[in-house]
Amino acid sequence: MRFAKLIALAGLLGVGLIVVVPAAMAQCGDDVPGVTCNEHLGIGKKGSYFRLSIPTSPAWNGDVVLINHGFELDPSSIRAHNTCRIGGAACTEDADCPSGACNKISYLGLDAFFLPKGIAVAASTYSLTGWSAFNSRKDLQDILTYMKKTPGIGEPNRVFVTGFSMGGAVTVDASLRISPARIDGIMPLCPAGAGGLPSWDAATDFRLAYDYICDSIPGAAFFSAADAGDPIDQTGMALRVNACFGVLFPSSNPTEAANQTARLAQFRSLIGHTGTDFEVVVIMGFATNGMYDLVSDKSKLGGKRAGWNEGITYTADPGLDAGIERVSEGSGRKKLSKSFFVDYTRGKGAKLSYPIVHLANNNDFLTIPGFQSVFMQAIDDGGKARTSAWIDGGGHCNFTPEEIEATSTEFLDWVNGGTQPTETDLEATCLGLPTGSAATCRFDIGFTPPLLSDRAPRRADWPSAAQ
Repeated sequence: MRFAKLIALAGLLGVGLIVVVPAAMAQCGDDVPGVTCNEHLGIGKKGSYFRLSIPTSPAWNGDVVLINHGFELDPSSIRAHNTCRIGGAACTEDADCPSGACNKISYLGLDAFFLPKGIAVAASTYSLTGWSAFNSRKDLQDILTYMKKTPGIGEPNRVFVTGFSMGGAVTVDASLRISPARIDGIMPLCPAGAGGLPSWDAATDFRLAYDYICDSIPGAAFFSAADAGDPIDQTGMALRVNACFGVLFPSSNPTEAANQTARLAQFRSLIGHTGTDFEVVVIMGFATNGMYDLVSDKSKLGGKRAGWNEGITYTADPGLDAGIERVSEGSGRKKLSKSFFVDYTRGKGAKLSYPIVHLANNNDFLTIPGFQSVFMQAIDDGGKARTSAWIDGGGHCNFTPEEIEATSTEFLDWVNGGTQPTETDLEATCLGLPTGSAATCRFDIGFTPPLLSDRAPRRADWPSAAQ
């Protein structure tokens, strides 16, 4: 999901507040035809809301998939399923709410694959917006605890975890910090999986490169520290980026419009951006609005900044290396590292032994291939079994339904005792689907992702897989 859509969109009572919808009345997942369910809605210990759909026809096989959503900054999204984001009244659609927003805890389309196979699905709002990895593993554990303690459900036979983008990072974090005995396989999809420090150092570098080019341009400058983000609203942020680059609407002055085009080309080159011009605005949204939420929120870094680029060399451009602002090591780096550090050689991550199937785009502008290379190297350093496959497509989390179905099919075959699939197996399964074709199965067999250091210079405290 694009940042613009994410922007547009309190432990209170513990796990005990639960609503169970009878099977005959239940919406089964997101309206999956031919399947009936019991649906459970609850509140986690830290204030998250969760939704759990257990199939009754076909009969539940005892397994559950925890499905994790992407980056979200709107605090009103932490609401129960089918509840107005503003006011909290019950709703089934946006028109039922004065604010026009009926909150949905979505299964992101994956329920259509898992529920017909008798596998339960569950999702959480998380208890934090933004970089939710500070609490997300506890939010997921609340769902599993609820299942274990609820008569008629009980502890699930097997637990699988998946998610897109930030939800992919939540998936990776769960694999490292939830007891390995409670997880039986993960399927991270386009994950922001490089760890907290590399992810946000990259965002800081994008902002610093922007400042290097745009600080002197009227109406374009941000005035807060680069590693503190900016409290400006999304529209204001976009207008400032437009003033420098003209990506929304160029200047009416031909000379300035040409200057905007030149500055945009320079910025794209400095940060290695291969996406669309509009996607530059999305990147800057994370580097300003998203960064501000990360740093200012008392539940996250609590005002402690986490930037650091002193002593490193920006090899992409001598002018950038000479002119970029230098940021001293922020006191928030230690806490950010603890919130999400990718290391499968120690702790709970060293103990896990279960299938990992990982899917990403070879040209994702946001969860860039460099982030994927860190995650993949961390898995390999820990000696874990993984299958990684790449989709030849730009954008962010740009997958077809066929590509997701093929990946999920091969994942289930593996966890059910089959052999570990290869990326070629995923492609073959995709092409074998009724709607499988070269256009819907865009696997890039043999693609090797670039190192993250191609986009963001290494810092000494990054995970070893990123060094």
